Amino acid sequence: MGRIVRILNKHSSIYKSKQNMKMKTPLLLMGTALLCGITGFAQTNHRAVVNNKQVLQKTGIVKKDAVAYFPEKHFKPSVNNNNKVQAPPYKLISSSHNGYTLLESKSNCVTYNKAINTVAFTHRKTPLWDFTGANSGSIETSWTSNNGASWDSTIVYFDSVNYARYPSGALWNPTGNTSPANARAVVMGPETDGSTWPGNYFAFGPLTPSAVNTTGGLYVPNHVPNTANGNSIGGAFGFAQFDVQEAGGKIWGLANIVANPDGATNVAFGFRGAAMINGSSSNGTSFVWKSDSIIPAFMLDPTGANEALSAPQLAFSQDGQTGYLVFLGIEAGATGSRRAYQPIVYKTSNGGTSWAQVNTAYDWAAGANSCLMGSIAPVKTSATLLKPFFSQSLGADAVVDNSGKLHFICTVASGSSDHVDSLGYTYNYDYAGYYPYIWDFVTDGTGTWTEYFVDSLLTSDLDATQTENPWADGAGAKMPYDNRLQASRTTDGSRIFVGWMDSDPAFTASIFNSAPDAFVKAINPANFNMSARTNMSNNVQNIYWMFMSNITAEPSAGHYQIPFTYSGSTNFDTTLAIDHYYIDDAIMSDAAI
Repeated sequence: MGRIVRILNKHSSIYKSKQNMKMKTPLLLMGTALLCGITGFAQTNHRAVVNNKQVLQKTGIVKKDAVAYFPEKHFKPSVNNNNKVQAPPYKLISSSHNGYTLLESKSNCVTYNKAINTVAFTHRKTPLWDFTGANSGSIETSWTSNNGASWDSTIVYFDSVNYARYPSGALWNPTGNTSPANARAVVMGPETDGSTWPGNYFAFGPLTPSAVNTTGGLYVPNHVPNTANGNSIGGAFGFAQFDVQEAGGKIWGLANIVANPDGATNVAFGFRGAAMINGSSSNGTSFVWKSDSIIPAFMLDPTGANEALSAPQLAFSQDGQTGYLVFLGIEAGATGSRRAYQPIVYKTSNGGTSWAQVNTAYDWAAGANSCLMGSIAPVKTSATLLKPFFSQSLGADAVVDNSGKLHFICTVASGSSDHVDSLGYTYNYDYAGYYPYIWDFVTDGTGTWTEYFVDSLLTSDLDATQTENPWADGAGAKMPYDNRLQASRTTDGSRIFVGWMDSDPAFTASIFNSAPDAFVKAINPANFNMSARTNMSNNVQNIYWMFMSNITAEPSAGHYQIPFTYSGSTNFDTTLAIDHYYIDDAIMSDAAI
């Protein structure tokens, strides 16, 4: 297939998220690798986070009595296993001025580098660190090379005019280097002037304890491409914060291409596609930044907005040659069961030089995916039309294994309507008989997908209306959070780990995820053997705002340690300072898989 990458349109603007579908759901857990489930009642909300506010979009409620058809099978929760090495309390990393640094679980804030045996956590700086020019948007990288026994920090970026927000980060390491001192922390994200989002920052700095980096920062205003010093990075994109990672010696990140990042409706946002950003360096003293973009042909809704979710996923193999970009949306011209939000995938096999759409017009209902389709309920107007709706509302992630295959991890709901005005509506879960199931969707881009059942979620995400949500600002406005479904892989991609936050409904006496722990299942992609569901946080029941490293450590042969962070405060006020903690004993072994 030919090169189909489009150059960024410098007249577009930055984004922030026509976010995902909000669905009420309790959690179901299973130890088998290939099973089917079903969904329950009906409701879907599209939301977007803008200026730390929730903008409600495309909201629709389908009454419960409208649900007419469901498969007759469902599954009971599996046992919560606790295969732990040591008990908490867990290690304090640092803190941030407020909780807004944690909002987006699709940001990569935690990473691990095997060559230097270092875990890094990117966040807005602690209020305890004062320096000339410091503000709440200063970006701090904290790191440990001894499994959290001690942490060092450096300020990687700050701007006294525009304030950095929503950071993501990665570790760049020179080939053959084994010393953290020679590595670089690399960060990126959007900036605000207090009322709008005028541009994005791209910065790097050495892992020097207590250093304040005043060089290495690149600010790219909207609509003003930067072509100085070898850069070729467009400014016509927004919120450069997703899926930041190191692969093949390059730093990769993702931004959205939209019409207006401050728009309060789908049309005003104008989500169009993704900008793929990469930074490269020969010696760690300077980085060259470049960007390219892919703009799929989405179906339009009656208002003229694209039928798509504005948080695509980017994943690369460790050598940086094989990569996948996954959108969730409806392809233009889709009919029948394809008229629901489903994966639209682009692949590169040459390190991002060119990309081609793969698995085009894939029909999940055509017979090759009977396990998935057995969990889907028909639309309310037809007993035969089943539309799988791939959701990010509870979290989603992507990794590439050691055979170059994409693993796309997400939950899937049932589309409840086939009306052109309601293609974003799904049946809701009741968390009594019907739960959101976690799937691992696997493809090499040659035209087929294979689905593997991973587990189920017992409890629902919490939005801004539920009293069970403990997190609010000083005025009482609730801060929504989902189950933060994420994925990790070993450096070589030979093992994959799926993690999420969930609560014990027997403890909370509700269907809401108000007292979460961190759970993991390990997968061997060679044979799809899976571990049991394992509680990685010892039933602490306060693992809020969890981040899971995109790379898993290997402390010894056949043993895997997954770096996790979580955050909390005594007052649950997201506008005040919040502390960050490191889970230092999240270990699994091949014997468990």
